[in-house]
Amino acid sequence: MKYWVVPIYLLLGATIGAAQSTSAADLYRAAGQSVPKRTSPAEEFVWQDVFDAPLDKPANDILKRAGESLELFDSSSKMAFGEWGFNSEDPMAGAILLNGGEDLAGLVVLRARLRMARGDYAGALDDSFNIAQLARRLSVEPSLMRQRQQTVIFEKAMQLAASMVIDAPPEFLAHFVDRLSELRSPIDPVELAKATQKSYISFYRGLIASPRWRSMAPDMGKPLNEMFGLPGTRIDVNDLAADAELADAVFAQAQSAADEMIAALHAAGGERDAAMVIIPTRYRATHPLVRGACDLVVLTHRLDRSEAAIEKMLKKAVEISAHQPIDPEAARKAAGEFQYSKSPGGFDLKYVLFGNPTPTILHVGPRPLRSPAQPATMSFP
Repeated sequence: MKYWVVPIYLLLGATIGAAQSTSAADLYRAAGQSVPKRTSPAEEFVWQDVFDAPLDKPANDILKRAGESLELFDSSSKMAFGEWGFNSEDPMAGAILLNGGEDLAGLVVLRARLRMARGDYAGALDDSFNIAQLARRLSVEPSLMRQRQQTVIFEKAMQLAASMVIDAPPEFLAHFVDRLSELRSPIDPVELAKATQKSYISFYRGLIASPRWRSMAPDMGKPLNEMFGLPGTRIDVNDLAADAELADAVFAQAQSAADEMIAALHAAGGERDAAMVIIPTRYRATHPLVRGACDLVVLTHRLDRSEAAIEKMLKKAVEISAHQPIDPEAARKAAGEFQYSKSPGGFDLKYVLFGNPTPTILHVGPRPLRSPAQPATMSFP
């Protein structure tokens, strides 16, 4: 997703490149870098929403040029996974993403849709599983930015599987759901929040100590804060750089706020959800650095709940669709914590997290094709 690009991070010279080895991590990197470039507006339209664009000539042209990328992806999917090789002591390493990761997942979605069109649901569900596997492998050496990328890629996998729930053989779907238990577990949000806060505090202390870093961009705070997953939030630390006593006080308050927020992550679901809204209000009038410390934990919490919800929704969708024809009233009751609604060709399940204005929606069944005049339908945290 292009709004995750971190200009200052690239300015400082950090990047991911395809290494000259055959580890699963390096094959994933090479696969992401080999994703075909857009060559026309028609192909750009396909990339805008790989789930709903017609499988016509532009989509097939993309797949024809995607042989190397898909081969590398398939090879890495079959390999045991070790690590990505990030430097956990470098606070800026948290901004390193799998370059081309979302497009790579989208490319596999296109191939899976072509397989579905040919009746190869087993192959398409394998594609869905392997996308989910890539997502979960991003939780090795986790950071908040990589967790955002993981959540987006994992949702693509679940949305792909959901598009087959109505038409795929039930035994294929049952096998797919069973295989989800083979995936690496999502990162513990408490551990992720602790690691993120450590990097956050360390980075901004280093920034205050370095006039050179602060002079590298006219609006340093915004792109640097994007590195920690908070796009649109500006943190200006020039005032702290000019007043050491104030800086110490602000950092102490940021650490205290973060500790309070992280402690709340241990609470039960509803209590935790409420705490993620209530606690930050107490720090609303404080320094932006303190508010940012709270926002990082809120985002960690939302990503964790969103990813857990969409996997549960996929399993619930398989359960609901096993009873054909689907009775809407029975389906609404069976949906439990999720909101059920009928849609063309299938149904939707919606999860609304307390305090989050953007719901997570799983589209179940065949999806209507989209014309260039229609907006993309997919939305991610």
